[in-house]
Amino acid sequence: MTVHKRRSPSSSRIAAFAYAWVASVYGVAPATAVERATVATVAAPTAATPTAATPTAATLCAVDSSDPAPSRWRAAGIEPAQPLADGDNVVLIGSSSMRGNFGRFLENQLQAHGLSTYRRGISSTGISRPDYFDWQGAVEELPITKATAAAFIYVGVNDPQGIWLRPEERSKGVSDPWVRWHLARWDEVYRGRVVALINAMCDRGARRVVVLLPADVRWSGLQQRLVRVRRQQILAARQSRCGSAVSTSGDDAMIHDSDERRQPRRMPDGYHLSTYGAAITWARIAPHVLRLLGWQPPNQASCR
Repeated sequence: MTVHKRRSPSSSRIAAFAYAWVASVYGVAPATAVERATVATVAAPTAATPTAATPTAATLCAVDSSDPAPSRWRAAGIEPAQPLADGDNVVLIGSSSMRGNFGRFLENQLQAHGLSTYRRGISSTGISRPDYFDWQGAVEELPITKATAAAFIYVGVNDPQGIWLRPEERSKGVSDPWVRWHLARWDEVYRGRVVALINAMCDRGARRVVVLLPADVRWSGLQQRLVRVRRQQILAARQSRCGSAVSTSGDDAMIHDSDERRQPRRMPDGYHLSTYGAAITWARIAPHVLRLLGWQPPNQASCR
């Protein structure tokens, strides 16, 4: 069950107008043959239609919301390493990307795999600025229980800046509440914050916390800074009690060429994923995400 706020009809019309405007400016062209294979989907069988042949690795890598997934997986003779029980849920939190196209797409895929979902995305949030919004402090408000198969975190694009220290984090006698981006200490403080957020979710009952590393962005300066953020998120997941990191990267070479104007993977701002970009990213991370949830897709090397 999704509990995030739905858009009103009026805002839906505004969103439709905005999408039409973006499409008119950037154009929409058919995907290439490789990309069509990458985001291949499986149609759901109906009562009047015999079940299709055993799914291939390509179709199991990227399943859309019409797929009756765990039964589809079981039809291929694949069982979860840890059976998913009725009532199992996932919690998804993060910045505006989690509220937008990427979060919606991810949520739809997980719902298709039989999981109920809770999704919360707050613009401009991350780890560095708890003075603006503190995700660690908000963990107690999240519906994480022993039935939570996984909690997903997607933050980082807003984090390449100075870190604001909570009063209890400041050294005695030091009035400056900031750890500047250029300081070596930034890595330690940022990593510790991510570890603390993951562990708080583990303690609430999440069986797994999945840190989705920030996706590639179009702006070279920010892309370079995100290398540092991703590295610390990976290390934090390794040091935590139940965390894992999953890279979403792989678009860097594509979001700067002429194809980006015909079939954009990013919104005009250069860092939020378009619907198409979200689909491509899911196709890339699905084998890893589903494996962390217990499902074992065959021949994962063939997944893009």
